[in-house]
Amino acid sequence: MRRNELILNLWAEGKLAEDIAELATVDYRTVYRVLSMARARGDQRAARRIGRLPAMRRRRKIKELIESGKPKEIIAKTLGVTKRRINQIMAEGLAS
Repeated sequence: MRRNELILNLWAEGKLAEDIAELATVDYRTVYRVLSMARARGDQRAARRIGRLPAMRRRRKIKELIESGKPKEIIAKTLGVTKRRINQIMAEGLAS
């Protein structure tokens, strides 16, 4: 299977960009580039999914990405949250 097809199919299955990048052995920016080009072509597999993760799963994923050292901007874009929300979750982690 071609790399771009793999990326689009994994995205359509609901995988996160970071996970797709790992599975396809590419940089996460490549995943976003493929999705952007596919959206421009009208490929429905590349549809935006902002807000689709249930709150607890999203919170857990944010914490995982923070701990892995991902930049706030990337986390926000990947999970469809604001940088403010990421800062709130980071503050919760410091308080606990």
